[in-house]
This record gives sequence, structure tokens and C-alpha cells, in this order.
Amino acid sequence: MRGLKKFYSKEQLKGKKCVLFVNLAPRMMKGIESQGMILAAVNEDESQVILISPEKDIKEGSKVR
Repeated sequence: MRGLKKFYSKEQLKGKKCVLFVNLAPRMMKGIESQGMILAAVNEDESQVILISPEKDIKEGSKVR
């Protein structure tokens, strides 16, 4: 599964807090350099994708442990 575009519009993502993996080795994806990933749950046949979001509000940049 690659990309959230099929499941979320830009408007749905704007302002949403989610879990990001950053400082990964750079990789070209569709002509754009990617250095991170958004954590999401995906069902077996990849017909449903749900972003993983904090349960409560937390400061941006907080770490997952």
C-alpha cells in the first residue's frame, strides 16, 4: 500500500495530528524526496486505511515510545 491520496483529501488531512516517522533515509517517491512516513492501519485487502492519531491533544514533536 502506498499513499493516502485514495483515502484522504488534502482538506481532511489539514490540521490533523498524526504519528510520523521522520529522519528516514531519503527516498524518491513520484519525483519528490520523502524523508518520513505517516503511521496508518490498513486492513488485509487494503480497502480501508485509517490514520493513527493521538488519543488526546499533545505538543507537536512529541515522541512515540
